[in-house]
Amino acid sequence: MPQPFWAWVGAPLGVFLAVLACDVSPRGPSQTDSSGGVVEARPSLTGDVLYVCSDTSKERVTHRILLPSGKAYVVTRDRDDWQLGSADTIDSAAREALQVAFTKHRFLALPPRLESAEQDGRSWDVRASSATKAHRSYNYENPDPDYRAVFEACSHAFASVATRQADQSAARATLQQVRGHLSLLSASDPRRQMLEDWLSEVQP
Repeated sequence: MPQPFWAWVGAPLGVFLAVLACDVSPRGPSQTDSSGGVVEARPSLTGDVLYVCSDTSKERVTHRILLPSGKAYVVTRDRDDWQLGSADTIDSAAREALQVAFTKHRFLALPPRLESAEQDGRSWDVRASSATKAHRSYNYENPDPDYRAVFEACSHAFASVATRQADQSAARATLQQVRGHLSLLSASDPRRQMLEDWLSEVQP
């Protein structure tokens, strides 16, 4: 652990102040919590974030998409059937809790892939992107607690989005609605690339 600044006896005052102003932690500067204690700052996604959370089993795959605009979609494919849902926005508290969970559990630091030797066909895929940074982490039966906490937060955030049974035509129409959001993002925006990649994977 680095020595406290006041232990640097004899250091010139100018050097002392310069070091004090620097961020010496590889994970960002410290912050103060509500009790006055110092806590470690963690990398986070800020602004209008794109979230895509998917889980797959042998029977079905479910995608939860929260666009930067706040529009939310749930797309589930169960063999030949579809379940679709959308909402103009999700509860602000749920959205805030989602962002807090992604920060608290260091989503940006999760490995791109986690795997376990015990496999039964279940997998989870979480992607998130701001206007400046993007990350994706795929989990195949790995019990990593931070990953599970992130995914559970994502599932909880979409709990209010009701779904209905639909056919392939309706699924195409829903995905086209999602595709329409691409025009709101610049070509260099990492959220655009992430959304394009997801759309290319789920076309019915």
